[in-house]
Amino acid sequence: MAINFGYFAKESITSFKRNWVMSLGAIITIYLSLLLVGVSVGSGFVLGQVVEVGDLPGHEVQAAAAEHQSDPGVRHQRLPLGRPRPFKWGARRGA
Repeated sequence: MAINFGYFAKESITSFKRNWVMSLGAIITIYLSLLLVGVSVGSGFVLGQVVEVGDLPGHEVQAAAAEHQSDPGVRHQRLPLGRPRPFKWGARRGA
């Protein structure tokens, strides 16, 4: 069964003319949803690059831990003494 492209185009244009409000609403809805997905993916990528903590050398982490341990104003320290784990979205604290 062959598809007649001319008939499809003519019917599409006629439908857009008859129901222009719903067609415009559908186009705007699709545009906004794709925009939100793009912003979410883009910001997740950028934040993933900014919050990269796995690149710290071990001696810098050790030096920071020693500095905090010698400070009398620090009551509790949550710095890892080894190589820090990279940040993971959706991971719970302490997991």
